[in-house]
This record gives sequence, C-alpha cells and structure tokens, in this order.
Amino acid sequence: MPRRGAALGPPVATARTTHSPLLKLRWRSENPDGDEIVYRLGFRQPNETAWRPLPSAAADPLTKAEYDWNTDGIPDGLYIVRVTVSDERAQPRELALMSSFDSAPLLVDNGKPEVVELTARYPVVTGRARDQGSAITELAFSVDGGDFQLWRRPTALPTI
Repeated sequence: MPRRGAALGPPVATARTTHSPLLKLRWRSENPDGDEIVYRLGFRQPNETAWRPLPSAAADPLTKAEYDWNTDGIPDGLYIVRVTVSDERAQPRELALMSSFDSAPLLVDNGKPEVVELTARYPVVTGRARDQGSAITELAFSVDGGDFQLWRRPTALPTI
C-alpha cells in the first residue's frame, strides 16, 4: 500500500468470551508494489474532532497489521479507531503515499455491573443488576461459597 488501486479493509475487533480490557485490533491492506509499509493508529470518541495516538503506537509506527489496545485507562464509551498506512520508509518524503481508514464505533466497557436493591427473605433473594455500558446477558450466583449457578429469566410462569 498505498499505490493507486490499493485498498485498506476495516479494523476488526475480535469478540471476547471473558472480560478483558484488551481490545485486539486487526486490519488488512493491499500493497501491490511490495513497498515496506508502516501503520499509525489514533482514536477518538464520535463527538470529538481531535485524534489521539494509541499508546505505544505513538512513538514508532507499527510494522504489523495488528495491535492489542489495553483500554484499561480509557473511559467507557464508543470510540472510532483510525488506521493510517504509509510507504514512507520506502519512498522519499515527497513521493511517499498515505491512506487512512476509520472503524465503525467500538464499545469500550470496562465498568463492572452493579447489583442494587438486593434483599433476602428466605428462601427468595431479589435485586436488580445493571450496567452503564452494555446489556447484561448472563447472571450467576453462589450460595454459601458453593459453585456458581447460571440464572436465566423464566420464559413463562409455572402452572400450579
């Protein structure tokens, strides 16, 4: 990349089965002339105009089409990632080509869900779980330190 006719595919965030602040970013680029290419990454929230460089990708450009973004210190919310690719190492500055692509908004949600209105009246425990950033899809509980049990909302009331 980035000669005419070259294409840059969208960055893709891989799904996570357990929570981790690490967001694995991967992208593709075409490089028909085989020049050495480098990548720079930036991010911003959709309502912002200024791009901030991703940590550790700011000092030196990346040489691989992947980056593990540790979002631990980033406030929860939606973010757009910009991948900029250049052949600046293979071409004189005035001939170097550059292209960039913006991702679809990615959700950063490192905040823990909270349980509110928790009450226990034997043999029933009630409460509400909520999360500011995303939907809660699973809830598990443990009684007296035992194994965790998955709770699912009943689909119908039992008949008596």
